[in-house]
Amino acid sequence: MVNVLSGRPASFAAPEEAVAWALRSGMARSREAAAVSLPSQLVAQGQGAEEQQGQGQRWVWRTPLAESRPYWEGWYSGLSEAFLQVGCRQSGRGPEGWRGRYLAGGGAPFGE
Repeated sequence: MVNVLSGRPASFAAPEEAVAWALRSGMARSREAAAVSLPSQLVAQGQGAEEQQGQGQRWVWRTPLAESRPYWEGWYSGLSEAFLQVGCRQSGRGPEGWRGRYLAGGGAPFGE
């Protein structure tokens, strides 16, 4: 998470600049996806008369993720082990499983 945050700018001059950054950095793979998702992640920040004309206004991240840093280790600590301990039903990839029945025309796989 530290690497993710250290690699992203703190602010942008305009939402379009954020879209360009997302494409350059690999955060988004298509311009359309970045143009749809990034503007809602940003908020305008600026003060005074300059803001009314668009001067001096910056776009910052809506969610201050760095403020949650004290909790990061607790969130991820032991997560892999916990994931491996979760029981799950058989994948059904064989001819007797749902996938085999579905491919054989036996009905929708999740409608059971």
